[in-house]
Amino acid sequence: MGFDREAFFAKAIAEARDEHGDVAPPWARYPEIPARSIGWRMGYGESWAEVWHEWLSRAPSDRAWRLAYLKARAGASDLGGVGDVDGDAEAAC
Repeated sequence: MGFDREAFFAKAIAEARDEHGDVAPPWARYPEIPARSIGWRMGYGESWAEVWHEWLSRAPSDRAWRLAYLKARAGASDLGGVGDVDGDAEAAC
């Protein structure tokens, strides 16, 4: 039997969900890993980012939901400049 991607991510997402059913963004889960660190491309940071990305791809895609999700978990300065133009957290959505 081959690798069952769907089963793998279903289990990983179920284990990663918080009490609200959300998965913490990588920078909130592992704040000790700098934004451009190899830790996001190898090891535990990469693993969490993959699970978070898969969970996010299944989450509502509307801008309002995603903005509320980001604002609830990080201030604009915590977004590490990703998509943050002129200090506006909305640009990261």
